[in-house]
Amino acid sequence: MQSTKLTDVEQCRRVIAHVDIDCFFASAEVARDPSLIDRPVIVAGSSSRGVVLSPNYEARRFGVRSAMPVAKARALCPHAIYVVPDHAYYRELSKKFYDILRTLTPLVEMVSVDEAYLDLSGSRWRLGSPLSAASKVREAVFEEMALPVSVGIGTSKTVAKIGSQMAKPKPQRDRVIYGSGIFAVEPGHERAFLFALPVTYLPGVGPKSASRLASVGVTKVSDLFNVPRATLTSIFGRSTESILSYAEGNDPRSVEIDRERKSLGHERTFDRDVTAREDLVVELRDLCEEIAEGLSKMSIGGKTVSVKVKFSDFSVVSVSESYAEMVFSYRDILLRSTELLRKIDLKLPVRLLGVSLSNLRSIDAPKQLYLDRQEKDAEEMVRLQRVISEINQRYGRRSVHRASTRPRP
Repeated sequence: MQSTKLTDVEQCRRVIAHVDIDCFFASAEVARDPSLIDRPVIVAGSSSRGVVLSPNYEARRFGVRSAMPVAKARALCPHAIYVVPDHAYYRELSKKFYDILRTLTPLVEMVSVDEAYLDLSGSRWRLGSPLSAASKVREAVFEEMALPVSVGIGTSKTVAKIGSQMAKPKPQRDRVIYGSGIFAVEPGHERAFLFALPVTYLPGVGPKSASRLASVGVTKVSDLFNVPRATLTSIFGRSTESILSYAEGNDPRSVEIDRERKSLGHERTFDRDVTAREDLVVELRDLCEEIAEGLSKMSIGGKTVSVKVKFSDFSVVSVSESYAEMVFSYRDILLRSTELLRKIDLKLPVRLLGVSLSNLRSIDAPKQLYLDRQEKDAEEMVRLQRVISEINQRYGRRSVHRASTRPRP
């Protein structure tokens, strides 16, 4: 049973909120250009072979969805406004989003650029009831960023996450139905609430496992408890017990306030398949520059570099390597990624190329000092990248770029 009163939540041991920005990339573009309000907006790559990253609810009315091929989206909604993604801008908004949440409670766990868990268990004296706190969150984000957010409230991460999905606007063919933007589940009613839902709402249940579950008669969460445990184990493996626990509303996971970003990367789908290795190296330069700019803004570096290639037959090959030293400058990222690209057999034309860094660390953290020119050069490269980032942030993306990279719109 869901409730909008939550009369007993304040007596509950835990109160968790899940805060999710609605259609983040698309909403960010509307916030930047208010003339787009009430118009269908689709954020997607400029390539006709790319995919939709974020459609707003006005575009979703016509059946447009994230990860849909751009060609199909144009067929469904030809009158939409298409915007090329600006990831540097989105990262800035994500940081501001986090900063706003931190002013309300220090117990914030960012799980992606546009969503976070908040532990409100001890915040009643300062923020009021959980519903009052949720309202304050929505108001603060909208007033300072002009971005709409949905908030789910419950006694666990699972319930709060599902609650935020329930709180989101509902696109219909003729209009978009907006609610309060808040959905709460009373303590003690988690099991009844979850049992009535489609099984796909549970964490760990993806399209493939959902299809296998449907084949044995499981479509709702409650159906999980009507089939043999061995059947579920054949589908979920070691995750079976966790999923069944979530299904009953038992989720002991806490809000991890020091959760670190795991990776940073960029990839590009080409308008036409690329066959020449030297052309891929040119594309690598551009991708590495974007990564270096992001690392500079966050003052982080990585110790693992990965390169991903998707061929014309949609097969994917990824190679990675970890290094003893930190990788954070454009020069080093390009050097490592170029070396990794050489290890990939370009058996077919390339459709997509990606580069990422993982095993991230702060570059302001203590590090070994080398009394040679190499260490001095590395520090100069960091300062240079920070200057480039600041100029591009102030005067527009790619106002300054390296001569070895191709200017892009």
